[in-house]
Amino acid sequence: MKQSELATENDKINNENNTDNSGSNKKKYIIIGSIVAGVVIIVAIILIVVFVTKDDDDSSSVEEYINNYYLSNPKFTDDLKSKFTADLKFNGPFSPSGFKNVNFQNPNSLTPIEELSILIELQCDEMIHIKIIDKNKERWESPYSLSDSYKTKINNCQNTKSLEDFGFNINTESGQQLYYYLVKGNNKILTSENSRFFFSDNFIVFGEYLTSHFIAGFGERYHDFVLDDGLYTSWPNDTSGIHFDDGKGGHNLMGLQPIGLHKTKDNKFLGILFNNINAQDTYINTISDDNVLLEHRTIGGVIDYYLYYDEDPDKVLIKLHDIVGQPLMPPFWSFGFHQCRYGYNNTGEIQEVYNNYTTRNLPIDTFWADIDILKDKRIFVLETVNFLLYLL
Repeated sequence: MKQSELATENDKINNENNTDNSGSNKKKYIIIGSIVAGVVIIVAIILIVVFVTKDDDDSSSVEEYINNYYLSNPKFTDDLKSKFTADLKFNGPFSPSGFKNVNFQNPNSLTPIEELSILIELQCDEMIHIKIIDKNKERWESPYSLSDSYKTKINNCQNTKSLEDFGFNINTESGQQLYYYLVKGNNKILTSENSRFFFSDNFIVFGEYLTSHFIAGFGERYHDFVLDDGLYTSWPNDTSGIHFDDGKGGHNLMGLQPIGLHKTKDNKFLGILFNNINAQDTYINTISDDNVLLEHRTIGGVIDYYLYYDEDPDKVLIKLHDIVGQPLMPPFWSFGFHQCRYGYNNTGEIQEVYNNYTTRNLPIDTFWADIDILKDKRIFVLETVNFLLYLL
């Protein structure tokens, strides 16, 4: 091969090698670039997940503080300072959007009541009573909420302690927001400071922070003894079947028992009675192990609230029953044998079942008919076409 041809061939080989090296370098650059881009994407995803999770956690654990009511004319009405009264004046603004976990069907209807009256008193040296009402307009209250024996008791007893001696402290400075807290020993049992408070015709909310997650009661519902974080509805309406209340609201059973039992972090017990028989929700949210929000919401009435503290949970429940009254002795016939079912079509079917009991010598004292016996399912209106009264 001539020298010129050899040079040409070498140049050709070198060009091919350079081309191969250039292609290889490009592939390397592409691979490295892809890796870098992948790392950037992964880091970005991690950051998004972290910050979104953090925001979600914040929204579920930290409640927005909403309280635009301020104290006016605060004073103790007795020398012992066991009774405190004040006016609460609304000084807006108010936005329903602040209640992020409340679904208002008509937010524009939430008009704050401008002036409220509050009473905080120690009853018989043992019970804290808090009552907040509309100052200028009477609102409906159940006349049967308190037992006659308890009314007589509080009318006849005399306090020997002040609210502060009992451990119940109140912010009494005019122009400031109302808050209170209960201290026993060196432990703050509860506080309403930084809790939400709002009072309108059809939406009332208030609450306090407790020292542990041990909160039971506020029935009626099917749930574990201690309530988890969540929203628990109480309203005496019928629901089909027995279902576990998942704490998402609206899963109540037939009864309304707005009584709760809280075990404090020092292993004492606090009894709570929200004396209101309107439809209501109990909202529980754990901020930390020793800071748990208990919030009450209702659609009417007033705030009539009782707190009792003791080392013995049995004594706490006995005291709460002193307020609402003891269970009545059931009538004698109610201890007998009962038969009940839904789906009777007429009195003849009831008579047939009754005859089957008697012919087989089976004991039967009482028959229960369900809503089938009501005309158009109207309360206290009997359907007299298929259900003949003289046979009942």
